[in-house]
Amino acid sequence: MSAGKRATQPHVTVIIPTLNSRTIGQTLAAVRGQRYDMGRVEVLVVGLDPHHLVQEDELVRFIATEGPVSAARARNLGLAQARGNIICFTDDDCVPALDWLEKLLGPYQTAGVSVVGGGMSLPGHGYWAQCDAVTSAYEQLVFQPAGPRRQLPSLNFSIRRELLAQFNGFSESFPKAAGEDSHLSARLRQAGYTLWFSPEAMVEHIGWRTTGRTVLAHAHLFGQYTVWLHPDMQAFIRPPFFFGHWLLMVLATLPLAGWITGRMFLRQRRMLRYWLLLPGIYLAQVAWGLGVTRTLWRRQKNTAAQPKAVQLEISEKIKKP
Repeated sequence: MSAGKRATQPHVTVIIPTLNSRTIGQTLAAVRGQRYDMGRVEVLVVGLDPHHLVQEDELVRFIATEGPVSAARARNLGLAQARGNIICFTDDDCVPALDWLEKLLGPYQTAGVSVVGGGMSLPGHGYWAQCDAVTSAYEQLVFQPAGPRRQLPSLNFSIRRELLAQFNGFSESFPKAAGEDSHLSARLRQAGYTLWFSPEAMVEHIGWRTTGRTVLAHAHLFGQYTVWLHPDMQAFIRPPFFFGHWLLMVLATLPLAGWITGRMFLRQRRMLRYWLLLPGIYLAQVAWGLGVTRTLWRRQKNTAAQPKAVQLEISEKIKKP
């Protein structure tokens, strides 16, 4: 690498949330081997490491939490101590390609670029792992074209530090790793920022789920916490009318799952070679819709219970002398 090119490379902080991971060692080995000026990089691993796989040195620093914290909280703790001009995120079950940082940061040389996400490889085998990849990251698979995106998942994501700080990092209202990155993406788009996708900045996600039960449970969880239901995003995203009531969502789930699944295969011809995945992807979309339904039902139940609680409180006050 030429001295001139090194001089233009930005200072970078890579933040990796971890929770009892047995694969974090593979993630760190891939980050250490990057074809990048590593003197301009710091790596912050945040969370719990009971297997002692995080080896600290001049590059890697471990920020231990007192107990399990959400992925959003872990990333924000890392952001608070980050020194890089650009913050890059990946997960403790991902293995970045050796040119990951170089490709992910390349678009920042273009004026006005503030947010860049990279691609994910589709697993070479495993029916349910492939279904999980397509369902979770269809628009970020490596064979998708570069360009603007509606959302960028946090397992391969970068952003200018001052911009992320301006948005106060990831919302910690999401108790699990489901929806906080979609929420940040929506907030950024609402503010007028373009989310740029660079498929050549690739990571291999070795944590894809491998059984039908885990894939459907994952899709169901994402449905419960979808940004389409988040109160502060309703006016911007404008979800379909059937998101307004759980019963309408029940009726819409099966046709909606079919429409989403069919659209995936029709929009990207390369998907046709994976036609055997159709049933699994469809079931995952049904599980997602039922997750949305569950949240809508809970909200209506809580709303109906509030007037009763207020009435009971008033009655108790009246009874008091």
